[in-house]
Amino acid sequence: SFVTINQLNNKEIVCLSGGNTKACTIMILGLPSVPLNTSVTAIDPNTVVVSWSPPLNSSQCIDHYVVSIVNENTMSNKNTSNSSTTLVINQLIQGMNYSFSVTGVDRAERTGEESETTRITLDVPESVIDLNFTLTDESLNLITLMITWKSPSDTLTPPVIDYHVYHNITSSDGSLVHNVTNNMTHITFTNVSRGRQYIVNVTAENIIGIGEESLITVSIPVLSSTST
Repeated sequence: SFVTINQLNNKEIVCLSGGNTKACTIMILGLPSVPLNTSVTAIDPNTVVVSWSPPLNSSQCIDHYVVSIVNENTMSNKNTSNSSTTLVINQLIQGMNYSFSVTGVDRAERTGEESETTRITLDVPESVIDLNFTLTDESLNLITLMITWKSPSDTLTPPVIDYHVYHNITSSDGSLVHNVTNNMTHITFTNVSRGRQYIVNVTAENIIGIGEESLITVSIPVLSSTST
């Protein structure tokens, strides 16, 4: 008699050949479920790596994955060559916004559920924010100047890897004073002379390049005539 495929699920069947028997259990699997933890990382201005974790049910016989790529103008798909959970995507356009999602395809060529979308903007960072300063008296003639700032507010561009700080100039074409790394968002100038004016600008840099300047002007007070 005929039975449906579902009726065979979890059933044991026995094959007889030449007097030998072999038993196996039929398992009917559902479509691949959602790939997890999708992320995208820029490795140069035109290349990213999309990564994800396999579906929770790892027994779903994933043959390969399909990564969907969407920007303002086009949509395309790229396949992994096997069940690898990373894919390098190159020849992207700097300055463009991209979205990526992942679906699993099983050995029966059935497409599963699509992952959540992850996004990236292949552009330089925005300007740093909340640029400020603090003055501390060291002596009658010298002052310590601390410049502080916060990271750019945009979250879609690649992360900041470095800050550049310049002073007494109005353009980053001038002499570099300091590279500030390790996610630090402050710099201190010691032995600053009284009566001077400092023009300080800060730029953030990521894997794409250097962003726009944020500028602050600091006037160092002269010594009060009442001081002793």
